[in-house]
Parts: sequence; structure tokens; C-alpha cells
Amino acid sequence: MRLQEEIKELEQRFADAPASRLFLPLADALKRAGELDRAAKLCREGLQRYPDFNSARILLGEALVELGELEEAGTVLQQAASVDGDNKRTSTLLSSIGGKRDEGQVETPAGDGEEDGQAEG
Repeated sequence: MRLQEEIKELEQRFADAPASRLFLPLADALKRAGELDRAAKLCREGLQRYPDFNSARILLGEALVELGELEEAGTVLQQAASVDGDNKRTSTLLSSIGGKRDEGQVETPAGDGEEDGQAEG
């Protein structure tokens, strides 16, 4: 399925169940499509409803890194690490931020979402 079709389908599913955790797959698809502001907004809203949903916190951190909002990304990812200190994705992102914060440019390592718990439901 093409990404825009996937987004459209996920938007419809989320519209049908706005209080659900369906915001996460939608936010992930938006992030992959480069709609980082929308992805971050969805994660923030979802975390208000589900504050213990660490996969959403990690995705928010990733989007913030890509947006260049390194201070907030660091805070969000530190919160994620405090919940799951063994998460490789979070550790990699935090290391990347720490090493490149002064440069103003952070590369986001490639990942398939499996190891960061995005399969969590």
C-alpha cells in the first residue's frame, strides 16, 4: 500500500476511534511521509490520554530530532529511557543528540520500529 493511501486509511480508523491507541500507527505513517509536525502533535495528544505509552514517547522523540528540536527531544527520550533503559533505539537517539547537539544537525538512525516497542498495542 502506498504511504498516502496508508495515511488516509489510518486517519479514517483513528477518526472512528479517537480515544484509542490508533494515533501511534497514524503518527508513524505521518513521520515516514515527512509530516513531522502532525506526527509530533498526535503523539503529544496521545500521551495526554496514555501517559505510560512509551512507544508513543519514542516516536515523539524521533520526530522532534528530525524537526531539530533537540532539547525537547532529549527530554522526551530521557523519559522513555527511564521507563525502558534497555531500549536500543532510545539509547542510539540519545547518543546521537548528545554527540551532535552543538552542530545543530542530528542524523536519525534507520530503524524498523520493531526493537523500540512500536508493535505494542
